[in-house]
Amino acid sequence: MPNKHVSIRHAHDADYCRIEALRSEAGFAPEAAESFRRSLHQPGFRNMVLELDGEPIGFCQALLLPPEVELLEIAVSLAHQGRGWGRKLLDDLLDESRKVGCRRCRLEVRASNHAARRLYESAGFRYTGRRKGYYDNPTEDALLMEFVLDALSETQ
Repeated sequence: MPNKHVSIRHAHDADYCRIEALRSEAGFAPEAAESFRRSLHQPGFRNMVLELDGEPIGFCQALLLPPEVELLEIAVSLAHQGRGWGRKLLDDLLDESRKVGCRRCRLEVRASNHAARRLYESAGFRYTGRRKGYYDNPTEDALLMEFVLDALSETQ
């Protein structure tokens, strides 16, 4: 198989339909779609697209408010999962967050989302709490996780 070209870039309006398809495939709430679209033009939001040979196969959305970053959504298409693409997106977000002075990344994840939990655990995130009944359809707890960024290493 020939080498594939992989890139991560900032999302723009033309990506919206593909990102929405990825969001739907990942089971994200459809009512948040318009909020996601608006975030493409709001300060502090980072909406990144992972492309494989020019095809968007994943995305992440975060809110960078130094000294913290909140990971809001991350997803890779089902056809491309299990190949390290989610970790590549997450690592890119954490690197970018360090560069703008973030020292901590926080997120919440469905208790039943074992694949996402494994991703976050493998990256060094730790559990910090639980929000009972946070998610709908079905009702489920959110697990709170946090990662402390080594922001000082970027300046040394």
